[in-house]
Amino acid sequence: MVDEDKVIERKILLKRAFQKPQLFEIGRNLAIPYFELFENPWVIDEDQAAYEIASIIGDSQLKEIFETHKPKSWVVFRGEHYTFEDGLLSLKGSWNTLRSSLQELRKRHGDKVDKILKVILETSGGCNPLEIAEKLKGQVDPAPLLADMERMKLIVPFYEGDGYKEWTVLEEVSPLLRLELGLAKPEKAAKPSEVTKVVGEEEVDYVAMERQEIERMDNELNTYLTELLKKRLNATIKFGKKFSISVLADYLIKLFGPVLYFDSLLSITQQYGLADVEIIHEKGGTGMRTG
Repeated sequence: MVDEDKVIERKILLKRAFQKPQLFEIGRNLAIPYFELFENPWVIDEDQAAYEIASIIGDSQLKEIFETHKPKSWVVFRGEHYTFEDGLLSLKGSWNTLRSSLQELRKRHGDKVDKILKVILETSGGCNPLEIAEKLKGQVDPAPLLADMERMKLIVPFYEGDGYKEWTVLEEVSPLLRLELGLAKPEKAAKPSEVTKVVGEEEVDYVAMERQEIERMDNELNTYLTELLKKRLNATIKFGKKFSISVLADYLIKLFGPVLYFDSLLSITQQYGLADVEIIHEKGGTGMRTG
């Protein structure tokens, strides 16, 4: 009998650890019919793709996939059945360790821990100390506890930069913390709709699929910009005032060296040059556009 909880956890892990082209290659190697519907790996649905793979493999195949295909080394996953950290996959879950960490923090800080975690769990996206303090109406100063919670791996950074930081709870850790805090269980992740189209019987509408992908990316960008305007506008403006082509060049030189950096610099500046935006200077608009 298939353990659906493990399948869903494998799906989340695969989606987080691998990019679309890698999922595409893995699916093709496993001869999964879904992947035969596409020629372009970038148009596959990540949720569907990861689920298709997760639903037919076991632990040994999962381990083989992580050994054969290079996952994102910076990714962290702390599930009930699997752990991925520091670039290494373990078939042992993290929940027992996290449960012990929560108990230890409760002994040290009392119910403040539960109050802070509840706020983070009920907040979509990241949460900063000021937001937490505001929602708790000044009952708790969260700043000293957040570092402890991160060190004990109950929360992870959501955004960090220029003295500003937000935290969140990993998707696979959320059910455990909700259970421990007596909160309502989150709705189970919906199983991706099954693909009924058979290759060769009907032509795939790549234009429609590309349009859907563009809409998804637009929504993702709009969500990011909304969060930025709400929480990081001043920091972003400050960064923009300091940023210049020389700063970008110095950054790329550190990454790629004094010879190879120029290819990346040229590519980035060309992309900015193609954007249809107004050209301005310190006294205002010029009436010209870049695009």
